Amino acid sequence: MSVLGISPVSSIQRACEQIAHHIIVNEVGGAGHVNNVNAICEMFRISRRNFYNLVKKLADDNIIEHLEGVIYITDYDRVKQEDQPVLDFFGNTI
Repeated sequence: MSVLGISPVSSIQRACEQIAHHIIVNEVGGAGHVNNVNAICEMFRISRRNFYNLVKKLADDNIIEHLEGVIYITDYDRVKQEDQPVLDFFGNTI
């Protein structure tokens, strides 16, 4: 448990959900271009290392494929599953 009372695992999960949401919102034809990692990291208040670890986790789970600045969605349903808590929050349905 961290000092703020937030478990690191739940923090990582929330960041993963936010990355999944970002991928879906910015995808075109099943691919999303990552033009500015620093801007993404600032938006989510995470480090570049954490961003790449989250992308690697999604890739290891066969949800996405990350190649040279492009994120390809390999399992759209699972990305939507990861994204759902963010949509619920924005839609005020939680």
